Amino acid sequence: MMLNLPNSLSLSRIVLLPVVILSDHNGFTALTAACLTLAIISDLVDGPIARRRGHSSAAGTLIDHGSDASFVTGFSLWLALANALPLLLAPLIAIAFVQYLLDALWLRQPGSRPSRLGRFNGIGYYVVCVAAWINLRLLNLPIVEVSVNLLAWTLAVTTVVSILTRITFTVRRIRRF
Repeated sequence: MMLNLPNSLSLSRIVLLPVVILSDHNGFTALTAACLTLAIISDLVDGPIARRRGHSSAAGTLIDHGSDASFVTGFSLWLALANALPLLLAPLIAIAFVQYLLDALWLRQPGSRPSRLGRFNGIGYYVVCVAAWINLRLLNLPIVEVSVNLLAWTLAVTTVVSILTRITFTVRRIRRF
């Protein structure tokens, strides 16, 4: 069953992205914060609900990762346009997800799991986006800006490392056939 509660929770992040951007653009800070909170909660609970209800599937995993990638790519791009994050981060997130998707579909590894580094990056994308937004809209502290930029550039580097590691793994796997 494709449209179940866990998949709906995952897909809600795609619906929340334009609401987050529009509410932020129009200065509705409380609405933006509420939508960001909902996005994070949906990401935290979709997997456990899927496992508890027996709805775990390769398709659900791709929906979850795709929703995460869409949300953090779009939101990080929005924040980059506001000069709160480096512009390079958004395309790197998108490339990493497309690569994950291609591995899962073309190499017949549905449910292909991200590496530990990939998991760290996935969590880090949310953390850096939310921290950048909080500093941009609420704090405006130089030390937080420096910290957010340091984390963002660290994530850019670790994302490149993750991409290169996955390419190496894929090439080795193809050579075995």
